[in-house]
Amino acid sequence: NAEKSGVWATMLHLRAQLTSAFVADQKVPLITHDRLLGAQLSYNRRRAPCRVSKQLEPCLRTCERIQALPVAMEKRAQLVGQFVMPKSLYAVAVARPNKNNLKRLRAACARAVWGQANGHRAAEILFTRLVPGHRCDPVQAAAYLTILTARRVLRKHVALVPVLHRIIEMRSEGRGANYGMSGPGHALHHALRQCGGSVNLLDNAFAFRTPDNQTRQVLSVSAETTKFQHEVREALRAEQWHNLVLRRA
Repeated sequence: NAEKSGVWATMLHLRAQLTSAFVADQKVPLITHDRLLGAQLSYNRRRAPCRVSKQLEPCLRTCERIQALPVAMEKRAQLVGQFVMPKSLYAVAVARPNKNNLKRLRAACARAVWGQANGHRAAEILFTRLVPGHRCDPVQAAAYLTILTARRVLRKHVALVPVLHRIIEMRSEGRGANYGMSGPGHALHHALRQCGGSVNLLDNAFAFRTPDNQTRQVLSVSAETTKFQHEVREALRAEQWHNLVLRRA
């Protein structure tokens, strides 16, 4: 069925050639983005609608319902982690999520867990001291899942290590900043910034800022999984406290 199929290419001249693609005298549509196993993929330099953007409104309504429940804060945080995070952050490691939509979702999750907003409250304290941020904070959870997913892929496909390392280097140099496109390398680079860390995949090193404002370096790809997860969560908490100090100073 040609109407349910599609052809795509990442180069402009190749897309021009595919405009005349036919199968059994039926024209096959040329697509610029597609969903593959729930992940939104873009085949040109435009950013495809991310999962957070597509599921934002249903997740906001879910947060409103959780906020109205007469249960303890810990229970509401657990419900946010069970029903909101998986729906909004599925396949988040494919591309960097939309910043504004992620901010809106974080505010809704904070209200669902802690109640109505208050100028004396800080989401950073809520998601680092009161409830586990890597489970119910969209900002920390997105970075956490992206780093762990990239690490899991690199452990299985060692040949991708130098490729992803070069992408992170180019992103750190500002290459690609003028383009709206995003991919796994961009998502990992942004996730590392969210935890105040950096990674050298060739040296198997992950460096980050500790809560006492010191720099710590640990193994990345070859490290024990549970230990590495703990280090990433520690880095995320330290960066949240650092952001809070800068905002309230």
